[in-house]
Amino acid sequence: MSHALGRCSDSELTLTKFLPDSVETSCCLLGSTSCAGCVAATGGACQKCAGGFRKDAAGCVSCANSAGWLSELGLSCEEIDITVCTDTPVRGQSSNAACCQCGGGHVTATPFVYPDKRWALGSEILLLPVPRTAVRYSLKTGCQLAAFNMTMDGETGAITSLPKLDKPTEPFNVQCEVSAHQAEGVDFSVVVTVAVDYLTYPATALLFHTTEAAFVPLTSSGEWENFSLACAPDAKWLEISGAGVVSLSDDVSSQSQGALTDLQEGQSTYTNINGALCFVTGWQKESSSSLAASQRKASFVALKPQMWTSLAYEVASVDVALGEELQPLKFQTPAGAGQGSVKPTAFTVACKVSGHTGSVDSLPFVFDGLLNTGFIAGHQVLQVNPLDGQVIVAPDESLAAVFDGVSAVGQARKALELSCGIWGSFAGFGSEVEPLRAELSVTIRDNFCWVSQTFQGQETADAAASSESQCRMNCRFSKSCSHWAWSTKKKACTRYRVQAVGDSFTAWAKITDCTDLSTCLQVTHPTWLLSGTYCPLGHDLRHAGVVYNKSSGGTPEDTVYLSKSEGSEDPAGCSKGWWIFQKPAPGRDFLDPKRGYFELTGEVLLCLPPAAEAQARRSTTLDWMGKECSAPGVPEPADGQLQSLVFDDPSTQQTDDHWLHPCDCAPEAWGSQEPVNPGLFENIPPGSSNSFIPVSFAIVSGQFACPFRQLLPGEAGVHFESESESMEPAECESRCKDEVDCNFFWHGSSHGALTCRLFSGCDSLVREFGLSGSLAALPRVATCQVSNPEACWATKLRRMWLTDPLVTDASASASAEALANTYNPDKPEDPASYGMVAWFQSEAAGSEWISSVNDYVGHATSGTVTRRSASGFGAEGPVTYIAGSSSDGYTF
Repeated sequence: MSHALGRCSDSELTLTKFLPDSVETSCCLLGSTSCAGCVAATGGACQKCAGGFRKDAAGCVSCANSAGWLSELGLSCEEIDITVCTDTPVRGQSSNAACCQCGGGHVTATPFVYPDKRWALGSEILLLPVPRTAVRYSLKTGCQLAAFNMTMDGETGAITSLPKLDKPTEPFNVQCEVSAHQAEGVDFSVVVTVAVDYLTYPATALLFHTTEAAFVPLTSSGEWENFSLACAPDAKWLEISGAGVVSLSDDVSSQSQGALTDLQEGQSTYTNINGALCFVTGWQKESSSSLAASQRKASFVALKPQMWTSLAYEVASVDVALGEELQPLKFQTPAGAGQGSVKPTAFTVACKVSGHTGSVDSLPFVFDGLLNTGFIAGHQVLQVNPLDGQVIVAPDESLAAVFDGVSAVGQARKALELSCGIWGSFAGFGSEVEPLRAELSVTIRDNFCWVSQTFQGQETADAAASSESQCRMNCRFSKSCSHWAWSTKKKACTRYRVQAVGDSFTAWAKITDCTDLSTCLQVTHPTWLLSGTYCPLGHDLRHAGVVYNKSSGGTPEDTVYLSKSEGSEDPAGCSKGWWIFQKPAPGRDFLDPKRGYFELTGEVLLCLPPAAEAQARRSTTLDWMGKECSAPGVPEPADGQLQSLVFDDPSTQQTDDHWLHPCDCAPEAWGSQEPVNPGLFENIPPGSSNSFIPVSFAIVSGQFACPFRQLLPGEAGVHFESESESMEPAECESRCKDEVDCNFFWHGSSHGALTCRLFSGCDSLVREFGLSGSLAALPRVATCQVSNPEACWATKLRRMWLTDPLVTDASASASAEALANTYNPDKPEDPASYGMVAWFQSEAAGSEWISSVNDYVGHATSGTVTRRSASGFGAEGPVTYIAGSSSDGYTF
């Protein structure tokens, strides 16, 4: 369907405001900066800027808000009022810096062009930028305008002939790069061509898309006669008069079959359109009395476009959930549009937003023509391909903030509906070509469902929530919140923890990942065949819905399909939009979930009205529910490896309910059962509660020892066997025990001499040729026997050793000892959480650090942080922590 546009004079620019169902036009003076980025003007002043532009004293400025920015109240830039703009940072950026209406955002240059025009020798040159975007223009060095007695106005960008100077007498063609400077660092550049000849036509490409189209030649002074026309491919649909006027032929039977490709950059819009490259020859005499005549030629591209007459998508109605992205929606080719037909070359979207529940009257839809993206209250919902008009519907998950402001009463799963007009314009074909409109309905559903449930448990007040929407939003983003309720009378928000025992409550239950393909429907009905859980089979693209099924026994007789009726089935009492229950029809039904194609022809068992009406039929109800969790895919662990996931319920005695990590201290009560190594369990002294000083143990044998720099100082570091004193391994160990700082000892042969070396630390192993002996560690502090040293090393300590940063010698000594002797100190008991505000345990450290008490979460505010583990500095064992640089930020 096309829509007529208003007409403006040659000195005015036509502004078009696209609405969901109609088009409004207004006129703006070509030389005014108020035309740029404007869609509606009155009295020479812009009244409304286009989407993606903000209005200021200079006019409309292209500006984009910082993506994803939200205020302290969870409002996007589009939702906050200019009166509340501040410099107070929220997540590192203030509204004055993030939001366009506050003077911030990301400002970009507004595009402009110079029209495609040609002139004859002796003509006055006037070429204006469309639209005028700046008050300062510049030319790139090398521009030859002045060489042909022309100039450019540095304030308006107008290119004109220089007054009082002679016009050039020979044809010329000059190209210059013009830059518009809107602000500091905000520039846009184009290349403009000024072409002058003896004989020419108004533009390089002449469009013959109406029967009235006719183009008069532009000629220099003198007498002109004997005009002729030649085109390739053949253009019988064109004719030329004796005065050189080119127009459509009177022969209506002649059709254009040929076309042109590889047109110049400025003519790419016309590629593959029916047309031809034409040359006009004319003869010029200086005067009517002159006998001599000069032959002149002019060339142009003649185009006879066959415009699309209608616009429609293959699917005119779609349904999508937050976070989902639908397949691109494509246009249907209109009937009669063959090769060379011209579809719209520019697209824009206008939508009206309405809420399924509650009142959502103030939600603005804005289409940014520079980004080709549609937003609801600043949240992205769809994109349009500027080349072919394909629409990708992909609502951002940040739109959840809008849903949380919609009442959930009477509707478990909230939704917004968009009634859109997709407008296709024929840019470059003149304002007389009317735009086309395609209808598109989009239903955006929340990916969280809120279902009223009655349960037993405990309640906790959420003092941070001051409204129902904030109460719901806080529960949405809290990992520990499963139910919530808002008291209108008390103005209070309450959360609940479901337990086997406790008081009885009725509240809203949160169902996460509540998308069409991850959510089932629970139906209660007196008939057992209809009652039960219906889970999704797939999207039905033809009917813009989801097909569900229930299979009680796995046979066709036990199967029922559930879908939204389109009215075409027309059973008794079943209207469009109602839920329709159907029996399968083997041999006649066709189901292809991958392609989104379903043909259901079975008997209709029941038609159920929408949820709001269904409540009146108390015997039948329909509600959303999450899919049942399948058995976790936990493979059996291979030899020497840990099980991937271990589930523990301390209140039961089932296998695997209580699990021991190989690096944990082995409790005496555990005994020698898995994963405890039975042989090493015997090393635990009776009555020690697994806290003791272990005996010395060997680390490595052969040509390896500790670094010389960690030898004990002076004569205490090296001992040799002599005639009066033997040097057996026990003697070497005894000498190490006598030295307080000795933690490692090496005994063996050094170049044939029996030697004992004593070390304070051993942060690395050094290979020495001529050595042959054994390096051992001498524990000094009380520790414990870990459950399984080999498994501990393979699953944890080896990775820790390889990835930990280097530390000082003193701490390295303690760390090396702790790692090498495969013992860990006892883990201290957890302190009482009563009275705690927050408890950030080191085991949970990371870029997101969740408190074990209450719902506090630490997170990085800038840069990145790294999770690390190290011992030393007073710690008896490895401690997990987060590290970063001075440019990184972290907040709790």
